[in-house]
Amino acid sequence: MLQYKIVDADQQSDRLYVAGDHTSMFKQHRQFAVTGSSGNDRLYTIKTSVFEPSTERTRISVVESV
Repeated sequence: MLQYKIVDADQQSDRLYVAGDHTSMFKQHRQFAVTGSSGNDRLYTIKTSVFEPSTERTRISVVESV
């Protein structure tokens, strides 16, 4: 199983962020699990993922509340 460290979360926009360009792994409608966090452990469904070159991270918008 692949693991990615979440580097930021935006509760108002229901977004999670991981370092680097991982848009090929975070495709629309796929699900992924968050574990070991301080309050966001659960299964999430991906709406979109976009690489942000200015911050060198992938922004993952999810269906569920963050």
